[in-house]
Amino acid sequence: MAYADFTLSGLTKQFSLTIDEDNDLFVHVPDAQLRPEFLAQLRKTVPLALRVSTEKARSEFIIAPILAELWLESGQKIGLFAGIDFPVDAAAGLAGICDYMVTRSAELLYVKAPVIMVVEAKNEEMKRGYAQCVAEMLAAQ
Repeated sequence: MAYADFTLSGLTKQFSLTIDEDNDLFVHVPDAQLRPEFLAQLRKTVPLALRVSTEKARSEFIIAPILAELWLESGQKIGLFAGIDFPVDAAAGLAGICDYMVTRSAELLYVKAPVIMVVEAKNEEMKRGYAQCVAEMLAAQ
């Protein structure tokens, strides 16, 4: 089973999860200060991605540039992976291709824990995206 094949109800049953929609984990995290050049570029490309309105357009014009900026801002001290196979536990269905992965290690030849998963919205199907995100977070754990 691929990460994208999960449903939220299936995940909550299979892994005994509880979903809390009311807790804001990032309420005390300050806003990031972004470079003006980067913001100017996003202001140009985000409208294009939204008008094209495909997963690939969002990936190439929004997500990849943001992750590249994160890599630059980290001083190139993190790892970034896109479209990488992440077979953690095939028996539990935790296997498949991940949209994006960020690692604390600067290693780029292989994935080294710990990791953060980034899942893009699935063509207007946010619930499907949530399920994939949760499945990938379980794998990252």
